[in-house]
Amino acid sequence: MLKRVKLILKEDIVVSHLDHKISKTALYIFLIVVLILSVFKPSSLSKIKTLPLFILTFGYGIIAVIGYLINMLFFKFHKKLRRSRFQDLKNYTFAFLLIWLCIYLYTLFCIKVIFSKWIHVQNLPSIIPNYLLIKTFIYTFGIGYLVYFILHFYDLQYCYNLKSKYNLALEELNEKYFNQKNISFFTLKGKGKNEFISIEKNLFLCAISQGHYLKIIFIQKNKLQYNLKNMIIRNSLKELERQNSSIKSIFRCHNSYIINTDYIKSTQRSGNKISYIRISFFSEKIPISKNKIDSLEKILIQNQSNTTV
Repeated sequence: MLKRVKLILKEDIVVSHLDHKISKTALYIFLIVVLILSVFKPSSLSKIKTLPLFILTFGYGIIAVIGYLINMLFFKFHKKLRRSRFQDLKNYTFAFLLIWLCIYLYTLFCIKVIFSKWIHVQNLPSIIPNYLLIKTFIYTFGIGYLVYFILHFYDLQYCYNLKSKYNLALEELNEKYFNQKNISFFTLKGKGKNEFISIEKNLFLCAISQGHYLKIIFIQKNKLQYNLKNMIIRNSLKELERQNSSIKSIFRCHNSYIINTDYIKSTQRSGNKISYIRISFFSEKIPISKNKIDSLEKILIQNQSNTTV
């Protein structure tokens, strides 16, 4: 049993949906924390009136969000090529320690200053600082890990449903893109020893610049099944263009994006000009630089003529 737990903790995890949607995750954290505290009212919260309870729970929710954002700032996923479940839990444990300290100080401030001197709340429960320190520690870590596993479960369900949709769409594209003969390869070597990717050019979707790193999003072909994958490589978009200059479908549409034009699904216009691109199997809108609009228009016309022939 312990060996199995160790294997699970050491297992690599991929960057998930909620890792990309930081604002969405922060909102979920705030709502879950406020909901749990408002409904279950742990410890002395059940003895506090409505206004002080609102001030405390709202503040605790904001502190939880700040702790999460600090965690993402210092331990953001692209800073390491690989991340294990153990590292993920360790990072969030550090965030919970910070949140616990802030909650303890915030609670003391509310009781000693806001409730007593500003809004004059009467019949407040007596608080012993040492006792409060222990109670806030227990509830911070208990609710913190509960929120972590709720969001993790939601993320797994979302990714599972998304994966099934992708597989259906990929099966439709199977004959069009993935079974061609004499196909060329998309390759990119990173600055580290083991940083290397080589895939069929039709499996490459896009590359996103993240500081000194690139996130390569591609389709992994495994026998009869296709999965959407991403890989973090330490390199630049300029070097990616240089190493794959022979592939005509690779197009740098923005300072931070390179796309495979074969996967352009639609465009969004502002007036008569294209402002965003959408590609298949990628949920986010991709911006386009003004000096690249004319080149993209020509590519779209050429792709349209190729499909009609």
